[in-house]
Amino acid sequence: MGRTVLHALAVGATAGILGVGFVYGLEHVQRMVLELLCGYVPLRAAGDREIDQVSAPFRPWLLWLIPALGALLGGIASFLLAPETAGGGGDAMIDAFHRRGGQLRKRVVWVK
Repeated sequence: MGRTVLHALAVGATAGILGVGFVYGLEHVQRMVLELLCGYVPLRAAGDREIDQVSAPFRPWLLWLIPALGALLGGIASFLLAPETAGGGGDAMIDAFHRRGGQLRKRVVWVK
């Protein structure tokens, strides 16, 4: 019983720390891209703190360009690095199971 609780504690703590780090990273990327680069300030819930109040000129054309560039880069990475990542992934898994002994390349996880 003690070993199971210890493993559950370790997994829970690791998942919590990684989750907090992920949200922290998302907040900072949102701040850099949306607020500082595009000048767009999203609505915040009452009580949310802002790091500092920096106003940049509003550039609405960047709100269209930045997601388009991200999608283009993601498509190029998928096409060049691991073409089997195209789509939902079910076809690649079935193909790997029937033709490759259930093996996928390690880069598929990172590209997907």
